[in-house]
Amino acid sequence: MLRVLQVPHNQLPEDILCQLAVKFTSLTSLDLTSSSSLSAVCVEAFGNNCPNITHLKVNVTPQIKPCSPNDDIAFAVGNTMRQLEHLEMAYGSLSNAGLKLVMEMCPKLQALDLRGCWHVDMDDIYAKEVSQRLKVFHAPIVKDDIYDDEFDSDHVSDEDCDSDIYIGDYSYELGHEYVDSDEFDYNY
Repeated sequence: MLRVLQVPHNQLPEDILCQLAVKFTSLTSLDLTSSSSLSAVCVEAFGNNCPNITHLKVNVTPQIKPCSPNDDIAFAVGNTMRQLEHLEMAYGSLSNAGLKLVMEMCPKLQALDLRGCWHVDMDDIYAKEVSQRLKVFHAPIVKDDIYDDEFDSDHVSDEDCDSDIYIGDYSYELGHEYVDSDEFDYNY
């Protein structure tokens, strides 16, 4: 029985991913890190067919400029993955509404990576509570992140929104650089 499925930088069509969800129902760990936008339909398919998923990575490649907020993946996660303990949604378009749903619907969540999720307002009281409640929490903006306060998004056009930026080895940047190995192990 397959327990871990990693499809990092996936370029697989949505229908193929959904077929995998039906075949690998014993999954406990899933990595759908994407270099393009990931479909909430795929996340929901895995959530509906793989009830034991405890670790999920749905990071996306960092963008030059944040796109509009979109909580579709958060809703798919919250509505179908109640056993989730570890969630990475780095560089996604999550907002505070999506964060709230995930936290309410995934009561076992212990680790959450929201680096680069520009639409999560950490000044919000609920977001602050979330950061204190979890064992491991990576806030949307991290010192020396490519999106820190020194980044001037006013000089970036809307056409650049879909352009990708790669900084070194993507999986290293998102999976290991800021995590103390004693704190949390990102390798399943």
